[in-house]
Amino acid sequence: MRIVIDMQGAQSESRFRGIGRYSLEFAKSVARSRSAHEVILALNGALPDSIAGIREEFAYLLPRDCIRVWSTPSDAAYADSSQPGNRQIAEVLREQFLLSLNPDIIHITSLFEGYLDDAVTGIYRDSPAVPVSCHCYDLIPMLNPKIFLDPSPNFRDFYENKLATLQRASLILTISDSAKGEIEAFNGSESAKIPVKNVSAGVGLQFFDHTPVDHTENHGNDQLNIDSPFLLYVGGADPTKNLDRLVSAFAALPAEHLENHQLVLA
Repeated sequence: MRIVIDMQGAQSESRFRGIGRYSLEFAKSVARSRSAHEVILALNGALPDSIAGIREEFAYLLPRDCIRVWSTPSDAAYADSSQPGNRQIAEVLREQFLLSLNPDIIHITSLFEGYLDDAVTGIYRDSPAVPVSCHCYDLIPMLNPKIFLDPSPNFRDFYENKLATLQRASLILTISDSAKGEIEAFNGSESAKIPVKNVSAGVGLQFFDHTPVDHTENHGNDQLNIDSPFLLYVGGADPTKNLDRLVSAFAALPAEHLENHQLVLA
């Protein structure tokens, strides 16, 4: 079986966030466990800053010719209303490129891409010649329209277009039962036609290094004003991260814990 993975989830602005890391690690896991299957990574040449890094990540996992790059017009972002034709051309070129690889299945690491950058994702409008699976991490904008959709009619159009595209998938993968439930509720009767599977998140191999660490050393914490045991938060700061609740919960701890512990936001 030839599996083609659209890697734009690790190329777009999402590459700086969890979706990018997950997309990269998912593809690496598929590559490591491919057995007799053939895995091809498809990269968008309009997002050049990420290409060398992805090639390096897969240098010992896939033959070099299994990483393919297609070219599209630049200025294809959905938010760039001055160049709508570029996006339409880019969508056609991407689709034809993927089909030219003669895949048995195409997987999209992140469908909701391309609003502010030149990522171009989609699932063909006509009857699919090849099954297309995709990851869907959540439907947060749809569940919180006052925060994410109402302030920007243009983003609403973009997001609703992606929702319509999602319903053309052959298989939807999620990383939590919560997201799976959101998608099944959204699809309604269509959910019986589109399988939704929770494959969960994972932990990159780099976190399994069991080399002993000397915890008596100070690794620059003095410069960060970290001088006691601490609770660490790592992530974004958008409203859905619930940081207000985190700070409130920390502040509600007993005084003896507050005196001896810090809350650190990275």
